[in-house]
Amino acid sequence: MKVFGETLSKLGAMEGEGSHVAEEFAKVADKLCSDETLDDMMKKLDLEFVEPMKEYSRHVKCVRNVMSDRSAALQRLHDKKQSLENKKNTLAKLRATPGVKEEKLSDAEQKLNEATRKLDEANDRFDLIKERMVTEMSAYHRERKTDKLATLEGFAKKQALLAEEQAKQWKALVGALTA
Repeated sequence: MKVFGETLSKLGAMEGEGSHVAEEFAKVADKLCSDETLDDMMKKLDLEFVEPMKEYSRHVKCVRNVMSDRSAALQRLHDKKQSLENKKNTLAKLRATPGVKEEKLSDAEQKLNEATRKLDEANDRFDLIKERMVTEMSAYHRERKTDKLATLEGFAKKQALLAEEQAKQWKALVGALTA
């Protein structure tokens, strides 16, 4: 309404000084510009709706990050499993080959042990991320269930009150213009 009041003031200025219409426009514009009712309602609406939506957005971002981390950890786990299988195959080939130096066999066994250790680490990391994902998902669902419904319900009520207030102001404006 404030913007409408400012526009009405400019329109009154276009009518010219001393004009009855210009005076009426100026009165109505002053009334609209000085009315803070809608500004207060808009600030409350911002606090009660926008801030919870930002919080909800943060929850969604956390869930997405955990899902991305889980995907990357799962890929690393599969890579480590494949690497372990390759090392096992290499060691089996070396053992099956007659006349292989003991040094090559020992080196292959060390590589196999290292691959096994890396696989265990990747497995532990994946399990940790799965646990974190369960925690984040439960927090997300808990937040989504309770607060979103209440927030949207409150938003609808505030919008209805805001529409009622605007209707009152328009009614008062029409009354002032016809009087």
